[in-house]
Amino acid sequence: MWETVLQKRIPAESLGRVGSFDALISLAARPVGLAAAAPLAAVVGTATPLVTAAVLVAAANLGVLLLPDVRRDEPAAAPDAAPRPSREAARPGAR
Repeated sequence: MWETVLQKRIPAESLGRVGSFDALISLAARPVGLAAAAPLAAVVGTATPLVTAAVLVAAANLGVLLLPDVRRDEPAAAPDAAPRPSREAARPGAR
């Protein structure tokens, strides 16, 4: 769903940059989470961090759904089209 929404909402000329930024942030956050998970699980057990993470993920997703702009299904605005050359200019030998 995430990739579908990105493609619908982000203009085509920006989609590569947005996708790259999304991947960078996602991949950069993983080691931090993994580094924090093991010591935390050793102190409080495995159930508490898992339940806490599940509640935080659910709250974040439900919170986003409360935003009116997210519930609207509007595609990205089309970029301004470049003017097409006239037929006269496109013919070889035309002046």
